[in-house]
Amino acid sequence: MRIRSILGLALLALLALLILLVLTLPASLVIGAFDGADRLTRPQGSIWSGQARWLQPGHPPLSVEWRWSGGRVWHWQAADAQTELQGSWRPGRTLILPEVRGRLAVERVDLAQWLRISRPTGFLELALEQVELIGDAPPQAAGEVLWREAGLAGAIQEPLGLIRLRLLDADQALRIEVESLQPAPVMVRGRIDVDARAYRVDLWLSGDRARPELQRALAELGEVQPDGQVRLQLQGASGF
Repeated sequence: MRIRSILGLALLALLALLILLVLTLPASLVIGAFDGADRLTRPQGSIWSGQARWLQPGHPPLSVEWRWSGGRVWHWQAADAQTELQGSWRPGRTLILPEVRGRLAVERVDLAQWLRISRPTGFLELALEQVELIGDAPPQAAGEVLWREAGLAGAIQEPLGLIRLRLLDADQALRIEVESLQPAPVMVRGRIDVDARAYRVDLWLSGDRARPELQRALAELGEVQPDGQVRLQLQGASGF
């Protein structure tokens, strides 16, 4: 009985040690196993509760925090002075982010190749049901994004009002439907399609007809239609 008791105590001690090791496992030891790990720096804490910094070229780093919510789900949030995002995360080789919510500075979205003569202003309000990042494939997402206080600054400086972007899952691609929701000097509608090889932009711009200088500026962006609208069509390699 004494030998059994000693063995039992030894097994309990070993089990307690293993549990302690798992609960305090440094985040830096496991963070490299997940997609996007090359952009996470200065990890602190454990895999159950910790923080790091997310690097995006050309922008200040985002402070990222996470905590275990039970099962295979972690809660996360990312923020800087102009961005505040939060959601859930299920670890794996495929990065799955259910229910992404919050505010994202529009400057963090790379639109330079589409808006060569003006830069976007405002912020994006995200309400996404799920985002999936799968290796070199384009992101899969579903939900809605509101571009609030939308505007252009540069060669064309105009408010765009409130714009809705509906993100739809397509077959091995991402589709974004764009639509102005309130009157503005420049109204926008159309769609953007992104797959593993290329992106395609097809937007229709409608400017205030009482402002001929605005009509001329918009005409430089695309093809003027018989009804006065300007159709902007772009395509190129997506980079995934």
